[in-house]
Amino acid sequence: MLWRLVTMGVLLGLALGLVPGRTWALSLRLLFAQGSAGALALLDLASGELLRIAVGPVTHGVDVLPQRARAYAASFGSTAAAVVDLQRWQAVKQIEVGGLSHHVAASPDGRWVYVTVGSTHRVAVLDAQRETLVATIPVGKAPVYTVWAPDGRLAYVSSMQAQSISVIDTAQRQVVRTIPVGGMPDHLALTPDGQTLFVANRGANAVNVVDTRRAEVVATIPVGQAPHGIAVGVREGRTLVYVGNRGEQSLSIIDAARRAVVATVPLGVSPEHLTMAPDHTALYIGSLPARSLLVFDTKREEVTRRFDVGGEIHQIAVWQGRGQR
Repeated sequence: MLWRLVTMGVLLGLALGLVPGRTWALSLRLLFAQGSAGALALLDLASGELLRIAVGPVTHGVDVLPQRARAYAASFGSTAAAVVDLQRWQAVKQIEVGGLSHHVAASPDGRWVYVTVGSTHRVAVLDAQRETLVATIPVGKAPVYTVWAPDGRLAYVSSMQAQSISVIDTAQRQVVRTIPVGGMPDHLALTPDGQTLFVANRGANAVNVVDTRRAEVVATIPVGQAPHGIAVGVREGRTLVYVGNRGEQSLSIIDAARRAVVATVPLGVSPEHLTMAPDHTALYIGSLPARSLLVFDTKREEVTRRFDVGGEIHQIAVWQGRGQR
């Protein structure tokens, strides 16, 4: 009888990914930066299991290359970006980027990684195959966030102090347009067709709508106080923009076609970074000071799960591969 109970326990542990040295089952996981801990955290949404790995002081940015089972992390307290092997859950390399870095954005094909380097007002270009720095691109002062066009030909970078968006030709590795937006442009999100860019403008308590073909602001939508994180999702044929209002603990939902806020949802905690689930059924919200990760159901428009992660939550990335303890 005892051996049967032990066997059942091991099988249950394997299913939940809790047995050391075993391969995790394939499930949805979130990686996020935990600044004060200088770590990346990995949260299994099915089991609630949470792992951490030290990668650098004041870790703030992270993105995943699913094709290579790698994560790249940026740091406010170091001039290097960390490379993490997700299958072994080990930091395997540090790549010098020339200054203190902020956020990370991988190209759609997983070939390149852009890291905003705020202290030098540049974007560092990392070769994901060789895991080396291959170029730095001057952009506006104090770059914050990068988003890639779906075809990978352009990348958009927000710069708070320059009050503008830099448009990078990724083949030429240079800025080809600068779009003034005023205020304090923060996080960015693109529609799936790449034709509309939404800018969380913290200084204006608004979202700027940029027509990427014309490279100009075509509308400004008032939202809550101090908008920070932003994400785009498609639900029942509608393109919706989700904006975390850091200054008033709420989430604004914008109808992209109408260019208007259609709902404001109280969260009770300050929303920081937002990331949309691959199937757009959920929005992942990092919150402070509650130190919780919220799962927001985009159909029901309410928070359905909360995970206490015991620390800060900054940039969030989704990982759907297998890994080992």
